[in-house]
Amino acid sequence: MKKIVFIIFIFLPFSLHSQDYEEYAVEYTDSAENISEEPPVNIVEEVVEITNYITNYVTNKISPLSGNTRIEVTNTTIIYIPSLAPLSIDVSTAIIKGRLGDVELFIGRNPNLLLQTDENGNNLLHLSVLYPNADITSYLIGQGININHMNNNGQTPLHLATVKTNLSAVQILVESNATVSIKDNLGQTALWIANIQGLTDILKILAAGQMAQATQQTVISNLQPYKDLSMVPSGFDLTTNHYIKVATQPATNTAWHKAMFFPGYEATAELLNQGISIYQTDDKGYNAVHLAAFYNNIDALKYLLIQGADVNRKDKFGSTPLHIAAGKSSPELVNLLIDNGANIQERNNNNWTPLFEAVLLGNQPVVDFLLSIGVSPNVRTKFGRTPLHEASRMGFEGIVSSLLNKGAVVSSADSQGKTPLYLAAEQGNLEIVTQLLANNAQVNIENKDGLTPLHIAVINGKLDLVKYLMEQGKANMFIMDNLGRYPLDSAYIRGYDDIIAYLAVKYTEYQKRNINQENN
Repeated sequence: MKKIVFIIFIFLPFSLHSQDYEEYAVEYTDSAENISEEPPVNIVEEVVEITNYITNYVTNKISPLSGNTRIEVTNTTIIYIPSLAPLSIDVSTAIIKGRLGDVELFIGRNPNLLLQTDENGNNLLHLSVLYPNADITSYLIGQGININHMNNNGQTPLHLATVKTNLSAVQILVESNATVSIKDNLGQTALWIANIQGLTDILKILAAGQMAQATQQTVISNLQPYKDLSMVPSGFDLTTNHYIKVATQPATNTAWHKAMFFPGYEATAELLNQGISIYQTDDKGYNAVHLAAFYNNIDALKYLLIQGADVNRKDKFGSTPLHIAAGKSSPELVNLLIDNGANIQERNNNNWTPLFEAVLLGNQPVVDFLLSIGVSPNVRTKFGRTPLHEASRMGFEGIVSSLLNKGAVVSSADSQGKTPLYLAAEQGNLEIVTQLLANNAQVNIENKDGLTPLHIAVINGKLDLVKYLMEQGKANMFIMDNLGRYPLDSAYIRGYDDIIAYLAVKYTEYQKRNINQENN
């Protein structure tokens, strides 16, 4: 008869990061077989059974046991040992896994969770639209969460729902009166994002929402021009003559927008003839050159250059027209700016060069063009991020390939100790992880919190990534983070039964190899 001792801590889930806990210890005896040549199925079953027991407590308060443990396996004894750090039961995990009942439980116990944000400034509503669950989104709104809360990038939940093409969340948010006209730090509204990405269904919802939130006059003066002109409210002339007429009125900050929207230089010439300055700016600080770049209006840009336009003047965010063009336009327009003196290494207020803008907005042709003329793929932001970090985080496989082919350092760490591989694993992107490992990315680099890519894959519940990192990347499952937790600990804390079972088998296989080596 083999004795299995469970020494287990529980930390009550009254807050997102509770430090209060109670300690329990209980002995449990089982007839576990000695480790043999066959996989120790009984051990794995016991692991899963205990995990279910723990999960049952977290949901229904049936048992005093918690899952903050790690497992050690020898040839005679299995011992579950508590991790050193207190367990923080995370409401965000419940949202990610779509567990409405758990979300209701956590918030019912601690309504202040509705006010909390993560390190990126996201509240729980942001998270709910990234991991689509209409019931959770509706519940959070019904509990009074700030529907227009802006994260560190100035994005509201409506911005993120649009970016993620989460149609149901957009519908719920708009029906709940989320403000459509809020602009993020790049000056983009959710409506603009839907328009530029051609998201017709979402565009219709947002346009209807904005129409309901403002007068028709306000709508036409503030909306970005539509790709689908049938969406523009009736009663407004969309001809170039109308735009020029608007330019003669006192409120002229939208004149250049409207002149640049249609291809050609005629409207640009007319505005200049009327005495409108090239450097008249809108609320983002965009002048005529910025807007020619924004709308990829090459003919208008050429006309402005003939007039001696300054190509390095910055908007209110520190971006030059080349920054704008790198993200929005064609290689031809980018090349035109560079040939006319645009500074290819200029940084904006975010410390981004034009290459970063192209990468962040997924503009593959411009990325390839900039790399082809010698722009370094290893330029860094003030936070130590390289273009490869951002491409890996955003999931742009083609751009990742281009950067690697041009010599991007594959395992460079940012100021937080995060490598491109870590960021790809954090986003759950198996394709990018595969690319990076194929280019010899180091798999066991720890960030400043001691977390490896394997840790973060486990934390996010990505079994496919866990398997790939273990089997193809040879990830080390015995690295502890700064809280003293192994990857298996993180799986226990979050109740990921499939990952627990997989790692437990890998652990026993490792122990068997060691025992066999010692015996030989």
